[in-house]
Amino acid sequence: MGVDDHLSRYSRRPSSVGSSLLLSVILLVSCGAESGTEPSVLDGSTGQREVNVDFAGYEQAFLNFQDCMSVGGQPLQDVVLDQTLQLYSFFVTSEATDSGLEDSCYRAFEPLDRGWQLSPARPKPRYQTMLVPEAIAFCLEVDAGVKMPAGLSGPEAVDFASANGYSLDECLLIARENASEIVTGD
Repeated sequence: MGVDDHLSRYSRRPSSVGSSLLLSVILLVSCGAESGTEPSVLDGSTGQREVNVDFAGYEQAFLNFQDCMSVGGQPLQDVVLDQTLQLYSFFVTSEATDSGLEDSCYRAFEPLDRGWQLSPARPKPRYQTMLVPEAIAFCLEVDAGVKMPAGLSGPEAVDFASANGYSLDECLLIARENASEIVTGD
């Protein structure tokens, strides 16, 4: 399991913290050559089809999602494209979520969003490509100057970190803070 192997789509319901009417969501999209989607594998956990995508397709699919929200009377708020990570961030009003507009518009975008987020071609900070033992080894070496023995499994690495005064959460945070250079899987 990777350090950040969950998808970057946040909960679409506002939290009870504050009375904000806006909800933060990060969405990612891309599609293949002409048709925009090329099915690759079936995700066994959700039954949803994943697609092979590139940034141009991701961007077009995002713009379609954005248009759908606008036509529905609930435009996306504060849209920003992170050029380095090639990801869009924005806010969705709670009204758009409550009315079902967000779900309706997102339905066509979701497989492309998932495909782009999981794509090895999408630039990611290095810490997101690390496995847990690698992140712990990185943390201990950077923060404490301790060299972890090679070949430890995840649980063994966690035990080694603990024996050196670090929790898994602390090591993952240190890896995130110190391994942020951008890498691609290509």
